[in-house]
Amino acid sequence: IEWLLQKKFSRAVIMVQKEFSEKLISSEEHKAISVLANYGFRIKFLMNVKKSNFSPIPKVDSVVILLEQKKIVPKILISTVNRIFSYRRKTMQNILKQFGLNSTSKKRLDELSGGEIIKIAQKIIRI
Repeated sequence: IEWLLQKKFSRAVIMVQKEFSEKLISSEEHKAISVLANYGFRIKFLMNVKKSNFSPIPKVDSVVILLEQKKIVPKILISTVNRIFSYRRKTMQNILKQFGLNSTSKKRLDELSGGEIIKIAQKIIRI
């Protein structure tokens, strides 16, 4: 997904593990990959693929999803969002301190929207 975020394309159809697709699409529990994927792509569920369709049978079900590119995401933004999520349990004040920025926000990462997290990452790298 991070590789695709950096490439120019209009649409991609990919198959991923069902649990992974749920992480990508989830707006409830933020993960770095879901914030980045929702920033760079429009994600549409296409179909379920049961594990019984494969030989040998894997332990997990899969899904086919359509990714339509909204924007190309630079590698530095991807790595900055990943780095922000490495401080997941800290307040924004303490997270931004790690990057040499000042803030008085006592919010935690889980309290922010994906868009707010992207804006913070852009502020950190000044793009």
